[in-house]
Amino acid sequence: MKTVISRRTRCTNALAAALLASLCATAGAQETTPASDAVFLLDSVPTDAPAVMSVQGSVRQSNAPAKQAHVTIRDSAGKLVVSGATGGAGEFTIYGLAQGAYALVASRDGAVTRRPLFYSGTRLIVNLALPNPPAEHRLAALAAPAPPTPPPVASPAPFYYISDRHVEPYTDVTHAFDERDRAHPDQIYYGSVNGATITPGPTQNVADFLKLVNDTNRAQERQSSLLIVVTGFNNDFADGVSAASDFLDFPGSVVLFSWPSKHGVILPIHSDPSSYFNDETDNNWATADFRNLLRALVEDPNAPQSVSVVAHSMGTRLVSDGFAYLHGLYPNAAPPHRFDQVIVAAGDVDSDVFAQQAVPAILSLANRLTIYRHSADGALGLSVAIHGHSRLGRDNGDFPLAWPPAVNIIEASIFDCPSMNHSYWTASTTVHKDIEATLLDVDIADASRAAYLALAPTSTSLYAFASLPNGRDGQCTIGTDFLPNE
Repeated sequence: MKTVISRRTRCTNALAAALLASLCATAGAQETTPASDAVFLLDSVPTDAPAVMSVQGSVRQSNAPAKQAHVTIRDSAGKLVVSGATGGAGEFTIYGLAQGAYALVASRDGAVTRRPLFYSGTRLIVNLALPNPPAEHRLAALAAPAPPTPPPVASPAPFYYISDRHVEPYTDVTHAFDERDRAHPDQIYYGSVNGATITPGPTQNVADFLKLVNDTNRAQERQSSLLIVVTGFNNDFADGVSAASDFLDFPGSVVLFSWPSKHGVILPIHSDPSSYFNDETDNNWATADFRNLLRALVEDPNAPQSVSVVAHSMGTRLVSDGFAYLHGLYPNAAPPHRFDQVIVAAGDVDSDVFAQQAVPAILSLANRLTIYRHSADGALGLSVAIHGHSRLGRDNGDFPLAWPPAVNIIEASIFDCPSMNHSYWTASTTVHKDIEATLLDVDIADASRAAYLALAPTSTSLYAFASLPNGRDGQCTIGTDFLPNE
């Protein structure tokens, strides 16, 4: 039997069916039966919203459905939007949620997990994994079980953006910032993001932006370090905000570099690849701006002392070009500042070209390069079909064999993830934690990483996620160990 919860009242199945039918008609939905066993019905559907979205999710704990897990969603101002509990299968569905930015919290038995939601479509699927209950809670629960007290939801921590999209004069993350600023081709915008609110910088000068970051780090007594997150194909500004917010545990400042990629492409794109080619063109547009940012980071005296880069998908092309450009400026001498970690995941760039041109340039300017790839990345499979050669994020049988000692390649094919296995860098809890460990300079041979990474036979640089229990891993599913030969 399905459990149906409104914001304030618990409804009967008959009333829930009537409300649900009315609600789906208002939203233009085709379904009349929810997919999960707990349904959250908001008191009213906002009539002035451009669209109404549904959020379907599941909560698991100890590799099992988390029945009666407490779920709350608050808006960017911290106001409670909906609250209730998961059903018997650990699932929930929310109907009638206006587009925007929210914070989702799930808790059970003293364990808590949080996730920011930034969404501008009509349906979002989210899977949450709760940590195991604290030992003291498990012992207490044996004597007198009690429902957990929902924790307060903190506002998302602010971070920065720098973009050649036409961001101003808007102040809302969910606005569609798809287009280049053709009227000002040399213009670059920067500012901060806090929840769903954008605060533009006082000027549009990269040097002033770096001074702002350093001043903020000093005021907050944070490390003088910077992480640049570069998103890829089919990612709009809101998608980039969501990805960058996953790295807010980084000890320094987080900066989203958002180039004018579009959003809303339905994969696969066999029948109409024009959206892919449009993104390729806009990616080329952004190369000069990304070059200028990297140059400022190694030359400007206000630049943070330590800078790392994480790039995904087509964003890897900007990293490849940008470091090759810097290497050309400093072919024989070290620049004033070096980079720490360069990490690329699901890289949509020719693997041979990257190995021959980008790797020497990156290693001349950074301490280490880490490459994550997936042999069943469907989006890169389409790219291979278009370009005819292996992509950095997917071996098509002609992947380069020799890599320098400062390069680690990590195969993530054990994970079955959304978006045709292209989103594992944030969708898989294990992959994301490994990226975070790399950013903190945790050696790949350290016991904390060696517990789940195995070195491929006859290789000194190729690793694979292995020895993980089957089941859920964030939004992904763990399957059979995959250990490639080099």
